[in-house]
Amino acid sequence: MNEYANYIDILPLENVAFVNGNILTLFINATFDRMLVEEFSFSPSTDTSDAGTLTSINQTFYAEKCTDVIALRYHKQRPCIIQLTKTDGTTLILGSKPFPIYVNILPGIQRNSIYASLKTPEPLSI
Repeated sequence: MNEYANYIDILPLENVAFVNGNILTLFINATFDRMLVEEFSFSPSTDTSDAGTLTSINQTFYAEKCTDVIALRYHKQRPCIIQLTKTDGTTLILGSKPFPIYVNILPGIQRNSIYASLKTPEPLSI
C-alpha cells in the first residue's frame, strides 16, 4: 500500500509546459498551489470496453482552509495536473495535457473539500 505525504500540489494546466509520465516541467515564473490535506488513499477504477481501457479517478481531499484567492481560482472545475508525493520521496502525477484532472474547491467553515475527477485512456503507475 502506498502512503502519501500530507499535501498535494495543484498545477493549473496553463502553467504546465510539459508532462510525460512523472516528468513535469512548468513555464518560467509559473507556480502551483500546495494544499495541506488530511490522510487519504485512493484507488483508480478501470473500465474495459470495445474501445479500450479507461482509467478514472473521482477523489475528495479534505484540506486546511486556503486563501480566498486560491478558493476563487478553483471555485468551478478547472483543468489541472495534481502531483502527489509519496512518503519515500517519489512523486505521482495525475493528469496530462490531453487528459487533465478537473479540480474544484468547495470552501467549508473549518476545512475545504477538494474534488478531483479524471478519465483517461493512459494507465496510471501507482
